[in-house]
Amino acid sequence: MDIGAFVEMIIVAISAVLAKWIYIDLYLQQTYSDVWSYLWVGMLGACLTTVTLRKQQLYDVDRFASQSRHLRRYFIGLAVAFLLLAALGYGVKVSTEYSRGWALTWFAIAFVLLVSERKLAVRTIGKLLDAGPFARRVAFVGDEALLQPLIRDIRANSGIVVAGVYPYYCDPSGRWKAKSLDDLINHSRTMRIDDVVLAVPLAAQDAIVNAASRLSQLPVNISVFAGELTGLATPRGLRRLGSTQLFALQSRPIDDWGRIVKSAFDRIGSAALLLVLMPLFAAIAIAIKLDSSGPVFFSQRRHGLNHRVINVLKFRTMRVAEDGPRITQATSNDPRVTRIGAFLRRTSLDELPQLWNVLRGEMSLVGPRPHAIVHNEYYGELIEAYANRHKVKPGMTGWAQIHGYRGNTEDPELMRKRVEYDLHYIEKWSLSLDLEVLIKTVWKGFVNARAY
Repeated sequence: MDIGAFVEMIIVAISAVLAKWIYIDLYLQQTYSDVWSYLWVGMLGACLTTVTLRKQQLYDVDRFASQSRHLRRYFIGLAVAFLLLAALGYGVKVSTEYSRGWALTWFAIAFVLLVSERKLAVRTIGKLLDAGPFARRVAFVGDEALLQPLIRDIRANSGIVVAGVYPYYCDPSGRWKAKSLDDLINHSRTMRIDDVVLAVPLAAQDAIVNAASRLSQLPVNISVFAGELTGLATPRGLRRLGSTQLFALQSRPIDDWGRIVKSAFDRIGSAALLLVLMPLFAAIAIAIKLDSSGPVFFSQRRHGLNHRVINVLKFRTMRVAEDGPRITQATSNDPRVTRIGAFLRRTSLDELPQLWNVLRGEMSLVGPRPHAIVHNEYYGELIEAYANRHKVKPGMTGWAQIHGYRGNTEDPELMRKRVEYDLHYIEKWSLSLDLEVLIKTVWKGFVNARAY
């Protein structure tokens, strides 16, 4: 909701100039005063106000779907910002240059405009959220007795859609069972789910931990609906869903503006590279056709975001095209590799057609490298948290690759290190990190002793 914060910064800054025109020019009739000095103070006040309003949680997503308590929050946020501004003016000895009447007028205008703007924004965003694509899709897991009042409250808020209800029941021995978690994980791969809310009695903390652990592979927010969860660590703090307060256990990776920025970076970057590299593509295609019979491109099914199956493109480097329940990985001096294929694999030029996958939105320029489906299934059972690599789109290059973890994956220990680097990337993602990986890939990641 950074757009909302930016709009409200402009409102506060413009309000300072309006207050100057109304109070100084019209009321006091002092038209000789400099408008720029008031604008600069207004901009400083706007910056302070953005901080204090954010502290009032007015830029949380749920606040744009509700009208509750906006008046009080705006009043407190503005009041604190103006007090800080007054203290700053007193400290640098310029407070006497500005009229208290102007400051009060500025406060009143800013307050009225901010509240009016938020009412209009909530009404507009509410209509967009109710339209469907912008709705927040929530799946509920837990005891049905706890879920019913929660779901009724959620349905009363615009912009929230119930994506499914998955019961979590207690067997006669007192152990909590959740066979429906498998259904939720499978359903999430065919439909969009943004949040998962767990609703289990407080006494069943082991059930909450178990469910959260199993669901951690999904690219969703995971929260708990309950009172105080004694002994359960909640490092992510609290989260709101409509008017309901939840304990946050997991946040969706690369969320909100980060997702938009990364997607734009991927699409623009892949389109530009495809245009620039067209001559190289043509040269490689001709070389492949002259070197051996068969198609120029090779397509293999691999898992993408949230385990959805995608067809990953590569230049053909072998005399065979394996994509089934058994895939033999390439080894040093592999007889299946063609002469031009050996060069393409050593230099990673065989990966360039994946720019098309990036342009289609199936992959990213940077992310965990996708593995063949049969290898995914094998390592998914062998390595804990392996499935968590699929919480983001797979990448053409990645944090693990620039640190030397690439090529043959038959050694489980090497794969564990690769997964460790992939999960580090997901946790620490930033646009600057993507740029660092791409730059290092150019001089370090293309050619590697393990690329064969």
